[in-house]
Amino acid sequence: MQLPDISLAVKSLITKIGGPLLAIDTATAIGSIALATSTKCYEQTLAAAARPSDTLACVINELFIKAGIGGCDLKGIIVGLGPGSFTGLRVALATVKGLAFSAETPVYGVSSLALLAAGYGVGLSAPILDARRGEVFCAVYEVKDDGVVALKVEDAVRTPLEFARLLTNSNSEYDLVKIIGDKSASSAEVANACGKTIFEIPAPRAAAGFLLAADRIYKQQKENILTLIPRYLRASAAEQSIQS
Repeated sequence: MQLPDISLAVKSLITKIGGPLLAIDTATAIGSIALATSTKCYEQTLAAAARPSDTLACVINELFIKAGIGGCDLKGIIVGLGPGSFTGLRVALATVKGLAFSAETPVYGVSSLALLAAGYGVGLSAPILDARRGEVFCAVYEVKDDGVVALKVEDAVRTPLEFARLLTNSNSEYDLVKIIGDKSASSAEVANACGKTIFEIPAPRAAAGFLLAADRIYKQQKENILTLIPRYLRASAAEQSIQS
């Protein structure tokens, strides 16, 4: 699946805000980092076997060197807030806060499921991640030809059958939706209930975060990094055990 060329839209954004942007997502097994300048958008994935805490800072630094900039030059940082791996989300957010705090760089959070849809390509996609306990993290997004990602069904924790019913009881609106998921039994259950093939979940596309956050970047509607936390959508097993 060929990804949309978003370079022109991103270049326009960079020109208007007067400086480079960084985007990071490590919510799934494969991470994604993007650095956009006025001349180029650099995109890099983190290997599935790599530990984000060990490699994320190194890859970011390598992209800074390629682009000839430093962290203090950034005009904004976009971060995937989840849902997804609790560890991956915490590592990404800690890295972002470290970069942003000293330079007072604005931070903008986006959906990690939206970035997964963007990584698949143009069209309607239903990204699914195993949420354990017989549930899935899921949503529906439409990726336009220009790379803009539009929300169709909000991110949520649902049972496989609940999500399958949502996709099949919508007056055929989602007949052409592509189900992209991990190899979990819960993800396969969604596809089977819909009578569809499940496509292997792609690497997220952090660069799509530039367009997802563009309106907030223009309006300077930044996050409060002191209170910003991942969007887990539910408590972890350990937290639920404590609460009970």
